[in-house]
Amino acid sequence: MVPTWADRHRRIAGQDKLAIMGGHQGSSITLVVPGLLGTMATYRQFQGLSYEHENLQPLEKLLTRARKVRLDAFGLEPTLFALFSIPQAKDQDIPAASLSFYGDSGELPIGNWLRADPVYLQADRDCVLMTATSKQLLSSDAVYGLIEELNHFLEPLGLQLNAPVPQRWYLHLPGKPEMLTSPVNKVIGHDIHAHMPQGEDAQQWRVLLNEIQMVLHASEINQRLQENSQVPVNSLWFWGGGSLPDSPGKNWDCVWGDDALIKGLSLLSGAKHELLPDNAELWMAQQPGMGKHLVVYDGLISAAQSCDFDTWIRRLGEFSIQWCKPLLQALKSRRITSVAICPANGMSYQITAKELGHWWKRRGHLINYLDRNDNLYD
Repeated sequence: MVPTWADRHRRIAGQDKLAIMGGHQGSSITLVVPGLLGTMATYRQFQGLSYEHENLQPLEKLLTRARKVRLDAFGLEPTLFALFSIPQAKDQDIPAASLSFYGDSGELPIGNWLRADPVYLQADRDCVLMTATSKQLLSSDAVYGLIEELNHFLEPLGLQLNAPVPQRWYLHLPGKPEMLTSPVNKVIGHDIHAHMPQGEDAQQWRVLLNEIQMVLHASEINQRLQENSQVPVNSLWFWGGGSLPDSPGKNWDCVWGDDALIKGLSLLSGAKHELLPDNAELWMAQQPGMGKHLVVYDGLISAAQSCDFDTWIRRLGEFSIQWCKPLLQALKSRRITSVAICPANGMSYQITAKELGHWWKRRGHLINYLDRNDNLYD
């Protein structure tokens, strides 16, 4: 039987999905790099540059030679769940809390969990911006003092904060909250009012959040932080509610990344987990050889979301030189078989050694690839 156009289309689509998942023989790498292509604000500022950044040339070459493949997931957490083949309904929270608690503690989480990340909110005219998250806040001494104060308020309500590591706080819940929340990575740099919990239980969590903010405002620990010119914690951010999902198939032989969610997904899927090396040369020196490797590079997302153009363009150049340049050389020498880059914007850029040799595809300017949206998650 002669294959129809539809048969051919399905076969090519299947090959593209395999390519994203690293489905080639040999050693392949898929890099998840949220913020790689920026946002509307970084796009506009990039337009104003009067010179080219030499450091960006390896990234531009990779994007120009690669095939563009649709990956219907937007934002870091949805992209990771898609790459691990964990199904998610659009009207439900991604259960990031249970998975990151698994990664932070190494303990199998029982029941429902909610992330309660410490953040700093700043009033700005008619909006309230999230300007700092747990990655920029707090020493461990301040953390546990604040948690003790908050638990004094929460325990009569049947709730208790847990902090297996200082940067991430969790609430163990009696049941699954009926609400849809926004990941903290989505909200940083934006007005929180557009990202408050929605759904049947949302109002009671908004009330609780207001009461927690009053406790934090009166905290002596926060007052001492301010006196020492340190940023206080003036709110928590609730997100990622739910229980641990079923174990997915093993899409990856090894997963590389520093975030607790990455480690939790690795534990759930049975993949080996390693911390993120500083560059691709170190990655190739450490990686165990043949297999499918997922690397999560999250050094760009905060700068992109908070519209910190100078930090974003500097880190973009570092990523291009430290990761793209060595990986292109490794592709050319057939040391690895394929590279896929997922900017967490619904697309993936897939390149093989053969495609790297398509010399007639001249290196395009990065401006042609930058995102022109306000939010990586939209």
